[in-house]
Amino acid sequence: MANPTIAIIAGATVTMDHYASLRKDIDSKGYPTVCHNPPSITMDDATMVTVDVDVAFVRNTLLAPLLSGGKDVILLCHSYGGTYGAGAVQGLSKRERVARSEMGGVVGIIYIASFCTEPGESTMEALGLSELPAWLALGEKPGTLYISDAATVYPSLSSEEANYWCDRLRMVAATAVATPISYAPYKDPAYDKLIAFVHAERDSIITPVMRDRYLERSGIRLTRSVQAGHGIDQEAREEVLRVVGKLAAKFK
Repeated sequence: MANPTIAIIAGATVTMDHYASLRKDIDSKGYPTVCHNPPSITMDDATMVTVDVDVAFVRNTLLAPLLSGGKDVILLCHSYGGTYGAGAVQGLSKRERVARSEMGGVVGIIYIASFCTEPGESTMEALGLSELPAWLALGEKPGTLYISDAATVYPSLSSEEANYWCDRLRMVAATAVATPISYAPYKDPAYDKLIAFVHAERDSIITPVMRDRYLERSGIRLTRSVQAGHGIDQEAREEVLRVVGKLAAKFK
């Protein structure tokens, strides 16, 4: 039986290039990967991008080709990816697709250094923010936000390396992180026991208090942790790889 494909759902401002080394590591363990830049960081008019645009992108551009090819898929949702990526899987579980005599399907979801956003809630609300924090600033492009503090995202890296990767982050559409999601898989029986939450112990964005709140309200019981900061694309990749590999094997 072929290993599932791991679809890395990028966080806000993070590009697919940031995940290149992590993808290479995962590929080396026998799990094919895919990752794309969502519309919230690529569209010319950021004011036209709601979270639903990113959801549709994951569903139609990233997942549809895999499922039409009969592939099993695990979503690795990082940061804002836990909002729009997890919001894109309604009706796509392997259980539901088998019941419809369809091949392939989503066999697992891993939230890692990620928001667990409730239906009817936006990413900003899931963060508990009523105003911009010190590490987030208004972008030069109308309707955008950007990460302004490299150390917040990459606390384990040298300042030189952290700034290198932070400078390559993109501006994200403010409307994407400010509009509410309509679906979360942990509310769906089709994904019962198919969801894991991985907390990054050095994450200053998803704090332990937020982690506990997410786990309590989501009911997710399969949990792991890594000694990493929020930017798992560069932070403690070997540890991230180990945890993701074990969870992928479990879902397989």
